[in-house]
Amino acid sequence: MRTCAKKENSTIRTQCTRKKSRKGAIAVLSCFLLIVLMAAAAFAVDISMMLKVQNELQRNADAAAMAGAWELVAQLNAGQHVSNAINSAKIKARQVGGRSSCGAIFPDVDLNTVNKASGEIVVGRYTDFGSRSADITPNMTTNANAIAVTVLRSDSRNGSVNFVFGRLLGANKANMSARAVAAFVTEVKGFKQPAQYNLPMLPFAIKEDKWNALTQGTGSDNYKWNKDTNSVQSGTDGVLELEMFAEKTGSSGNFGTIDLGAGSGTNELRRKIVNGLNSNDFEAMGGKLELGPTGTLTVSGDTGVSAGMKDALTEIIGVPKIVPIYRQVSGNGTNAKYTLVKFVGVRVLTVNFQGNDKKVLVQPAMISPKFLIPNTSVNSDTSDYISAPVILVQLCGSAC
Repeated sequence: MRTCAKKENSTIRTQCTRKKSRKGAIAVLSCFLLIVLMAAAAFAVDISMMLKVQNELQRNADAAAMAGAWELVAQLNAGQHVSNAINSAKIKARQVGGRSSCGAIFPDVDLNTVNKASGEIVVGRYTDFGSRSADITPNMTTNANAIAVTVLRSDSRNGSVNFVFGRLLGANKANMSARAVAAFVTEVKGFKQPAQYNLPMLPFAIKEDKWNALTQGTGSDNYKWNKDTNSVQSGTDGVLELEMFAEKTGSSGNFGTIDLGAGSGTNELRRKIVNGLNSNDFEAMGGKLELGPTGTLTVSGDTGVSAGMKDALTEIIGVPKIVPIYRQVSGNGTNAKYTLVKFVGVRVLTVNFQGNDKKVLVQPAMISPKFLIPNTSVNSDTSDYISAPVILVQLCGSAC
């Protein structure tokens, strides 16, 4: 600086003066930028924490919805009354929803026993599997096929998510949530050819009006299935029963036996009763058994009910099976033609082949076979008590 002071040239003196005026400018700018960087870092820490908590909430909601839906299927398949099955499904969803921490907190999920649409656990009906925007309709009847679970972190539920550095900028906390809906297809229009698997379908058909009457509350209730002992007992369980062979179909007394797959006659009927339909049976039917565009399928009749079938039917007591529903029949015996309109799940409760009064009592029972052909049409009615595997159909976070 002394050198500059000794210079006579005015231009040089001006340059030296300018250099002196910049002293400390970088330090001031660095301090300002440091504050900005620290604020950004603090903001990033809180954003990362929020994303982590959101992912944990969604994970819990997904797992809870899937667990609840599978529990509903399992309980219905085991013959549990629908109200008890739904209660078990809600309890399972609540347990799984609070099993893992979400931001160091294990959330509590409310059971929503009255099943309000705004509740944290909602059981109901989901039909439009072709739309990601469709939602569950609350329903606690046999039509229920879905469960929605919402996991919350808010002031009123499980505590809000507190910021670490955001409070320096005036933001102290955030309310967060995640929701998931799991459902299973209950409308089935047919079955594909199985590979190394038999389809548990009985070679009998039940008349449509009889089945409708049963589902609408007409029928006896003298037996119940005990899932703990795997046995049929006398008593009521709220699930009505139906006589499968209560009505003849034609002068030859066909009684609703139908020709499904390869072979016919008593021995083939016995095989199909016990083991179901195999790949050879499906090959004989063209690879699938499916209701057509009009919702119907015509099949031929088979040999009438005989005493030789008693042991086979007794062997499957309590085992869920699929039975077709027919709307009308024409002709007699093996020349009979059945118009099938639906597939339903049942279990055999008792078999009585004494004299001419042959009776096989069945009751509705959930069954989840493989190789289904789902019917995704809204408001379709092609099956009862049959379900496909559970899937997540909707999931979303705080934006829902």
